[in-house]
Amino acid sequence: MVGMVFISLCDYDKAVESLMEGLESSKTYGRPLGIVRILFHLGRAWMKKGQKEDAKGAFMETLKYCEMLQGAWERPRTQRACKFYLDKLENSSREPNSEEWWDLVKLGVREDYKRQVLLIK
Repeated sequence: MVGMVFISLCDYDKAVESLMEGLESSKTYGRPLGIVRILFHLGRAWMKKGQKEDAKGAFMETLKYCEMLQGAWERPRTQRACKFYLDKLENSSREPNSEEWWDLVKLGVREDYKRQVLLIK
């Protein structure tokens, strides 16, 4: 996903632009799992840009789509990660617990917690 690359390069404007294009495409072609992943990373990009309300909206929308994906293997992981980020928007010093941390790593959120990833390698 190109938007994730822009997030890791700290180009949040391009990340948002790319993710918005992907979101429109996923909605057009009816790919709900793609929508969930894009909304999740869009929330991260907006959070990094400092747009907390937009980020909160994206995470809330992600949770809404997760409810529609009953039985999808990625659903619980994405829900926990969204809830972590929603908490983090309220309390910026909040760090992930071990289960949340693994959820984030499995969802491709490595640059935020690079130190822990390097310790595991």
